[in-house]
Amino acid sequence: KCLVNLVRAVAFILPLVILRRFWDHEQEDLYGFSRRRFDWKPYLAMLLMMTAPIVWASFQPAFLRTYPIYRPGPVETALGWPTALTYGLHEACYALRFVGVEVFFRGFMVLGLVRWLGRSAILPMVCLYAVWHFGKPMPEALGSVFGGYILGVIAYESRCILGGTAIHMGVALLMNLTALLQLIRR
Repeated sequence: KCLVNLVRAVAFILPLVILRRFWDHEQEDLYGFSRRRFDWKPYLAMLLMMTAPIVWASFQPAFLRTYPIYRPGPVETALGWPTALTYGLHEACYALRFVGVEVFFRGFMVLGLVRWLGRSAILPMVCLYAVWHFGKPMPEALGSVFGGYILGVIAYESRCILGGTAIHMGVALLMNLTALLQLIRR
C-alpha cells in the first residue's frame, strides 16, 4: 500500500512537472507549491474545526468500513516489525499522496488555469474533486465539495497550495487515527 501511495503521488506530480518544464514557463513555482505566501493560521483553524466531525464520524459503521485505510495484519508478523512502525510508514506514504492531489487540484486546476478562467477555475476543480471522492462515505463525499471549494478559494487568493496540502494531510491522518482508535477500543 505504501508503494501504491507513492506511485499515485508521482502520477499526479510528474505530468505537471513535465508540462511546466516544456510549456508553462510562466509558473514561478510548481503551481503554488511555495512557502513565500504561506500563512498557516487559517489552515490550523480549519483542521481544528474538522476535528469534532471526524471524531463523530469515527463512531459510524459506514466510516469504519472505509477507515482506517491501513489495518495491521500479516505484514507485521512476516517482517517481524511492530505495528506502530508499519502503521507509521503507511501513514507517511499516505500523507505524501496528498502533495500530488493538491498540486493537481488546487495547483494545476486552479492556479494553472486562472489566467484563462480567472476565479471561474475554482468550480470545474470542485466538480472533478467531488467525482474523485465517489465511493467514499457520503459525508466525506459531500464534504469534499465544500472543502474543495474553500481550499480552491484560498489557493486562488493566496496563490499558494501548501496550506491545502497540510489540511488535506491532517484531515486524512486524523480520519485514519480516529478509526484505528475505534477498532482498538472494540
